[in-house]
Amino acid sequence: MEALRPDWLTARPIAHRGLHERAQGRIENSAGAARAAMAKNFAIECDVQLSADGEAMVFHDATLDRL
Repeated sequence: MEALRPDWLTARPIAHRGLHERAQGRIENSAGAARAAMAKNFAIECDVQLSADGEAMVFHDATLDRL
């Protein structure tokens, strides 16, 4: 199965929702988490969805409760 993965997908680490670290004030899917990932040359997986008024936003959950 490993041979089926494209090289670009495994060539460098992927920061899931950015390189977040709550203790350092960088929450997931935030600009700070994205900057931290880019500083280490990590790829970034993030969640993009539309808000109720149709604006694109980077956020994973359906509500703000968890964060």
